[in-house]
Amino acid sequence: MKSEIENRFNGNLARVEHLVALFETVTTGPGRRAVDTSNILRSAVVFFMRH
Repeated sequence: MKSEIENRFNGNLARVEHLVALFETVTTGPGRRAVDTSNILRSAVVFFMRH
């Protein structure tokens, strides 16, 4: 059971890391981000906090 939990956690953490990397890739320069771009980061935070 512990192994399954660890595997799921690690998989979810990898997904969050990929979403953050995507956010960093699509953002450029200073200033306010577009809503769609911000939603990528928002989903990473929600996904991480939920799992």
